[in-house]
Amino acid sequence: MDTLIKDMHPQDRPKEKLVRRSPEVLSDRELLALVLGKGNPSDRSMEKAKKILAAYSQGLKSLSYDGLRRVKGLGDNGAAALAAAYELAKRDLSTEYRPMLTEPSRVMEHVS
Repeated sequence: MDTLIKDMHPQDRPKEKLVRRSPEVLSDRELLALVLGKGNPSDRSMEKAKKILAAYSQGLKSLSYDGLRRVKGLGDNGAAALAAAYELAKRDLSTEYRPMLTEPSRVMEHVS
């Protein structure tokens, strides 16, 4: 049985680690646990994250709402939250960098 986040040493908890250091230092499991958050007292987000990673052992690129719903204990809300977060990330990565040209000086930086 995995340790509950609340039973972890405060400096080892995913949220505290992210705040203290950065998101880049968190494992995929810790990031998933943060996105899942907590629901009822029996929820074990780190355990759910472990199940998701096991279900997507070939990588999260094939992550889908329907596939996530089949992960035992995740439920519709967790599956929807993860699918939405993943879709936002995909959209952001698929768009070209477009600088905000809100002032004439910013336009000149990109024209010259």
